[in-house]
Amino acid sequence: MKRQFAILLCLCALLGGAVYGCKTADRVALTAEVGARVTVQSAMKLWNQRVAAGKTTIDQERQVKAAYNKVRASFIALCDAGAVASAADATTNASWAIFSGLEAFINAYQQNKTDLFNLLREFGVTL
Repeated sequence: MKRQFAILLCLCALLGGAVYGCKTADRVALTAEVGARVTVQSAMKLWNQRVAAGKTTIDQERQVKAAYNKVRASFIALCDAGAVASAADATTNASWAIFSGLEAFINAYQQNKTDLFNLLREFGVTL
């Protein structure tokens, strides 16, 4: 019995990374988004307060809207990539390419979020 347990433990250790990584790709994307969404939402609330106070121009509002839409689109792409990665079979070369490609979606989302925050700061929002 102890030997079977040890073998099972070794198999779990060897395969755990692939199985765990595959099953959690959605969770990683969702967790990253949930934390980021709160931050983006908080920043946008501050922006909306500034708009309501009449401290913005139409051009600034358009620029912020465009930047926000980029954040939103990159988040949707990240979620879709996470769903594909979680459904992939972690034992094939194609799925490893999917997992590696997920990083590009994460980076794009982070960059778009940073660009939005920088734009808001440029327009006087204190984050």
